[in-house]
Amino acid sequence: EALAAVRAIKDERSRASALMALAPHLPVGLLREALAAARAIEWEGARALALMELAPHLPAAEQVTVWQEALAAARAIEREGARTEALGALAPHLPVGLLGEALAAARAIESEGARAEALMALAPHLIELPRARLYEIWAETLPILAQRRRHDLLVDLRELTPVIAALGGEKAVADVARAIADVGRWWP
Repeated sequence: EALAAVRAIKDERSRASALMALAPHLPVGLLREALAAARAIEWEGARALALMELAPHLPAAEQVTVWQEALAAARAIEREGARTEALGALAPHLPVGLLGEALAAARAIESEGARAEALMALAPHLIELPRARLYEIWAETLPILAQRRRHDLLVDLRELTPVIAALGGEKAVADVARAIADVGRWWP
């Protein structure tokens, strides 16, 4: 009944606030409905806040479809700051199989600061992937990052340093740092 009452609230900001207050108290069976209510919020800032509050309460990672819906809701947020916040809130809870999709969403963020924040939120969880999968994701990610301006690439690499370390150890991190320094000397 409480969830139905929240859905009936016309003002989206108030609906999001009520949904956020209700989320920690909902039984697992109603969380999918709460997620649908959050997705229905048109104002992106309020939708992001509702997703951020729901993330820790969504069912276990084994229920991938719920997490796919939550990630789709985050990706659909056009305002990059709000999308970044939603991705960051989802990152610690996402099933391993969706981390690549979350990384793709983070890579698509144009704003350097927002993208860096999203990458920073994802990096500690990406390194939990099996090494072969992490390498696949890295091989897909690096060419995309390399198409950006040098400064953007360097910021992105800084945030993804845990991934570099997970793939190649401290030597890889040192090699990347040396290569960056070399490029800086050759093309200031």
